[in-house]
Amino acid sequence: MGAKIVAHNDFKAWILQDAWDVFWQCRSVIAAALLWMVLFTAFDAILPRSGVLGPDGAISVWGGIWFVARFLINAVAVVSVAFCAHVSVLTRSAGWSAFSIVDRRATGMFFAGMILLALLMAVMILIYQLFLVPDILRLLVGNDDVEANTEGLGIGAVVVMAFLCLVSMAATWGGAVICGADPSLVATWSRGKATFRFVLWRMVGIFLVLPVIAALFVPVTGQVVAIVQAIGISADTGLLVISAIFNGAMTCFVIVLLSVIFSRAFIISLKS
Repeated sequence: MGAKIVAHNDFKAWILQDAWDVFWQCRSVIAAALLWMVLFTAFDAILPRSGVLGPDGAISVWGGIWFVARFLINAVAVVSVAFCAHVSVLTRSAGWSAFSIVDRRATGMFFAGMILLALLMAVMILIYQLFLVPDILRLLVGNDDVEANTEGLGIGAVVVMAFLCLVSMAATWGGAVICGADPSLVATWSRGKATFRFVLWRMVGIFLVLPVIAALFVPVTGQVVAIVQAIGISADTGLLVISAIFNGAMTCFVIVLLSVIFSRAFIISLKS
């Protein structure tokens, strides 16, 4: 038995405004997730780095294994935020109460599916770093074989676009699991066809604007690090912690934004 939907497809709020409202409603879960990511970043920083990069500057096999493990550890916090945001949009319940109104089977299914998605993302990023980053590095240092280098970049762009299309088709799956709808591949594909463009263009917009938003944090980070250094904290420690907080907060907001888009797509699919 899934959670009862109390939202509708008459969306009066802009997606960004809705995302900010959900972000604030889920602030306690987001704070816990942010603490998780900051503490793990600090733990990761003290681990030895020998063997992480290969001789060509690309990530090594050991570095790749640790990258996937680190990605999945952080995914636990991120998926918690995504779950809370989905429930908030669909049922208007927020915070830790989101984990009590959805039955355990649906909650476990949601987490398992999203962790699997995170694993797929980690593997894709790892493949990009193992096989395409060397091409990028050779291109930056002026390798004469420009055609071979740009071919690798083109393959990377195609893979990323294919991944976005796949996620767009499967975007309604999380809402279906939470609300007790049919989460099968056939039903998800059917709903995805009705909401594909709605999800895809908004996802593309997010990833185009994201670097601009991230760039805005750079001067702010420098100012905050200067403040913490003035009160006696070392610059390296301050930069590590402040960067982890900013990166974690931005990651959580992007996850909430995507969750709002995916939840709206599910609501729209019920009316199509």
